[in-house]
Amino acid sequence: MNLAIFDIDGTLIQYHRKRNDGAYVKALSEVFGIAVEDSWNGYVSSTDSGILREIFQKRLGRNLLDSDISRFKQSMALWLEKEYGEEPFNASPGALEAWGGLLNHPEWKMAVGTGNFEFAGRFKLASAGFELGNIPLGTADDAEAREKVLDASHHRALEVHGLECFEKIVYVGDWIWDVKAARALGWDFIGIADDKTAPTLRKAGAETILPDFKNFISVLETLPVMP
Repeated sequence: MNLAIFDIDGTLIQYHRKRNDGAYVKALSEVFGIAVEDSWNGYVSSTDSGILREIFQKRLGRNLLDSDISRFKQSMALWLEKEYGEEPFNASPGALEAWGGLLNHPEWKMAVGTGNFEFAGRFKLASAGFELGNIPLGTADDAEAREKVLDASHHRALEVHGLECFEKIVYVGDWIWDVKAARALGWDFIGIADDKTAPTLRKAGAETILPDFKNFISVLETLPVMP
């Protein structure tokens, strides 16, 4: 049995910088009075929890507390519902069809590994029309480092399906940190990127890059088994 682990923003759902990250930015401002640009390339960790901790250390000069995280999540959840409750996120072209095709695939299982907090990831996926069911998630609640988030997703998938290992593991993402995380874990990688971002993924080491999910399953099925 094989496992495909999916990123959310820019992968399963279309990424619009102001829209996908707006609730995060507004919660920071509302709860802590911190104004930031919604660009995350300069942060050490590419996860909600890692970015929040780094912002606290750099901007407030103190460590992040559990109570801070709780207040932030409450605000962010309200902003997500307020701004996007009636204006759904959009699935990437072909993503819902690929998702449905893998649900009962004889050789592939699915999981989600995302830099979002779990509540945000679930909100976005549901908004875009993805049915999660018992599909395991690894999120920013599990760890700050993306590779640890993905490893949590992987181990949950093993538990859900009662397996000791998968023959093949593929991470599907859209940005440099996804390529790096897959490489660190020794997994295959499939990039979802348009003409503008594909060269960046190739430079980072990605070999298999698709413009969308329309031929995703056939590509997935032809990947060689990991050594």
